[in-house]
Amino acid sequence: MVHSIRLTVSVVLLCGVLPARTVAIWCFQGGKEIKPTQCPEGVQECFKFECLGEYESKFTARGCGLTTGLSTRNESCAQAKSVCDQYGKPGLCEICSDKHTCNGDYSVQPYLYVLYTMLFIYSILFLPRN
Repeated sequence: MVHSIRLTVSVVLLCGVLPARTVAIWCFQGGKEIKPTQCPEGVQECFKFECLGEYESKFTARGCGLTTGLSTRNESCAQAKSVCDQYGKPGLCEICSDKHTCNGDYSVQPYLYVLYTMLFIYSILFLPRN
């Protein structure tokens, strides 16, 4: 009993001493054409910026949530907002960190419910029963 308590205390203390390792998040990167990319170590959020203009002033930028990205395309909401401001249009920035590639256009989950429902109905109607 005493041995297990000592072991538990040792493990807890050891975990507190070791540095926490952060796993970089994956985000969609790009504008019209997007691709998943692994963010640099330490980056824990993705962003999606939409410039709400018309024609050439309407654009969407996505990327890793880098706070210092003011000069390179698709590096931050601040960079995308500066371009949108040049058009004199409002913009909307969304930041997320709840899952990888969280800055996409749609969620797959509703489509999965439809697929599961269709498979369930198919199995009831068409699969042979014993």
